[in-house]
Amino acid sequence: MSLALENARLYDDLAERERLGAALNDISAGIVSSLDSREILESVVARAAAAMEADSASICELHETAWVPTTAWGAPAGPHSAAFARAAVPFAEVAVRTRHAVTVDDCGSDARVDPEMQRARGVRAVVVAPLVVRGAVVAALFLDYLHGAHRFSSAETDFVDQAAAAISGALERARLYEHEHEIATTLQNALLALPEDIPGLSFAHRYHSAAEVALVGGDFYDVFELEYGLLGVTVGDMSGKGLDAAVMTSLVKYTVRAHAVEKGKTPADIVRMANRVLYMQSHFEQFATVFFAILDRRDGRLAYCNAGHPAPAILRDGREITELPANSPLIGAFPDMPFADSETYLESEDVLLLYTDGLVEARRDGALFGQSRLAELLERCYGLEPEQLVESVAGAVDDYAGGRLTDDLALLAVRRLELPGPTQQKLRFDQTDPGHLRAE
Repeated sequence: MSLALENARLYDDLAERERLGAALNDISAGIVSSLDSREILESVVARAAAAMEADSASICELHETAWVPTTAWGAPAGPHSAAFARAAVPFAEVAVRTRHAVTVDDCGSDARVDPEMQRARGVRAVVVAPLVVRGAVVAALFLDYLHGAHRFSSAETDFVDQAAAAISGALERARLYEHEHEIATTLQNALLALPEDIPGLSFAHRYHSAAEVALVGGDFYDVFELEYGLLGVTVGDMSGKGLDAAVMTSLVKYTVRAHAVEKGKTPADIVRMANRVLYMQSHFEQFATVFFAILDRRDGRLAYCNAGHPAPAILRDGREITELPANSPLIGAFPDMPFADSETYLESEDVLLLYTDGLVEARRDGALFGQSRLAELLERCYGLEPEQLVESVAGAVDDYAGGRLTDDLALLAVRRLELPGPTQQKLRFDQTDPGHLRAE
């Protein structure tokens, strides 16, 4: 009979461990599917409470003098949702010190429990497990039983310990992701920042994130003033994603800016310098496409170098759309490459639309949005203000992709306006030295 009883006990213990093991796998699956700490906590609390057949559960942050509930399941509003002093739950301090789950089978007879506090909360039995992030206890998982004592088995204690370890790892990953994402977002915003107003210019811009919102992209644009009433206009796309791509994007953007202020340099000269810097500072697999132009706001002359970038489009009122195709190779791949200058004009009220390849490479059922569809779209956009134009283009490509862009999209629309006041110096190619610009 003793042997039969022991076998039955072992069988029940094995069955319980199998059930709790399956629940732990379910919790782990839920954890790895998210990088949102709030979502992780809400999911885990409910699943852990259900597996342990607890009446209520909560995750409480550890503060200097109190436990502060942040996530709760099954507990009515009232004492369960309020912070409580650390001194009132000595058993939780044991969990903090040992870094393991602590069980209280009967709150009415355990010396580690403040009877008045537990009576106010209506808790009759409880298990608490610490959540450890970067070597420090930052919170704890509390599972409460409200209707009577509960004799915790070793299988249950092991389950709570393992569930807490899984939560701790997930929180650490989520916090690391949130920290990196904050850094990346700050850097991305800096790369996309433009002046609020530039005389002689009306412009608008949009950055449309891809579905992979956790990653920062390598798309960027820029508009900045130079001497003699000239303007620098840039759009580019760095290969890759994440912080590495954003850092290299910043390098290219500010290299272009730094060399654009030097007198006598053409767009090709400036892009050539950006190529050299990117090649020397990046990994061998990193490269970028860049369109850089210098616009004379007085007469509309536009000198540009298109280094492998999708062709910007000029929308001219009542006339055919003009494209500015690539005249040079992409940058960062080879140290010494030929880069060329081209020129055109922006008449007053003409709009220059610059974009990255996320526009033409947007997909629906495997089919690209493509250049022809873009051309048809732009034919319907004559006369729109820059703000309206970027809204229309961004909306059209998002609708085409069903809201699931697989690449980031940067858009910049620039309209040249008539400048009042006396004529200033204008941009001209030096006829005695065609490779350089001069002002006159």
